[in-house]
Amino acid sequence: YERGDTSVIELEDYWKMQEKIREYINTSDNPKKTMILEMQLKFIVKLFNDKNLSVDFLKKNIPSKKLNDTLVSVFREISPEEYDVEDDEGEEAK
Repeated sequence: YERGDTSVIELEDYWKMQEKIREYINTSDNPKKTMILEMQLKFIVKLFNDKNLSVDFLKKNIPSKKLNDTLVSVFREISPEEYDVEDDEGEEAK
């Protein structure tokens, strides 16, 4: 799916999602990866609200091997300064 440039409102929503995830991790005795993934996927659904996506659709159609790459590619478009391309290349070379 393609979309236009990210608005400041979308960037703020991204930061709020990140804060919510950090708060969940820091306050939960046993943070669940599934809960974090759910928050991330809900954000993506909202971001692509004109595409009629759902969390369930994303879970069924993103291969597990591609999940991290998919999340990073979406979040990199929103907040590129948080995702250094050189870091990715270094990890791939390991």
